[in-house]
Formats: sequence, C-alpha cells, structure tokens
Amino acid sequence: IHSRERPLLISSLVLREYNCGQVDVASYQNQHIKLYEVKSRPEGLSKQQYLRLRDSLELLTHSFGASGQILIVKNLPKD
Repeated sequence: IHSRERPLLISSLVLREYNCGQVDVASYQNQHIKLYEVKSRPEGLSKQQYLRLRDSLELLTHSFGASGQILIVKNLPKD
C-alpha cells in the first residue's frame, strides 16, 4: 500500500487520548485519507472495533480538512 500511496503516520497515543481506534495502515493523497484495517480472521471487524476506527477517521478528516474512507483488507499485497 505504501509503495503506491503516501504513508500517513498516526500516533496511537494521540488516538487513545481521544478514545479512538488504533490504525493498522493509513495513507493520504489528494485531500483523501484511507484507513486500512488488516484482518486475517474470517469474522472480520467487530462493531466496537468499527466504531473506534470510524472515530479515528472522523478525527483525522476533521484535522486535515479532507475526505476519508475505511477499507478492510484480508491480506496485504506483496510489493
């Protein structure tokens, strides 16, 4: 992902301070933030995890004045 998109480093301490979810992988380009949640379990994301991740996205899009989306990735592509 980071070889194709601009990486966005997000402090887990800051996210925790705002009761937001930790982000696995994030990118930022063209005023758009993508948060990638990597899941290896078939169950995927719990409702609680999704809500915390959504809170992270809201915090980041507000801070950057950008749009954004959450993407669930089953397996990261090999670069």
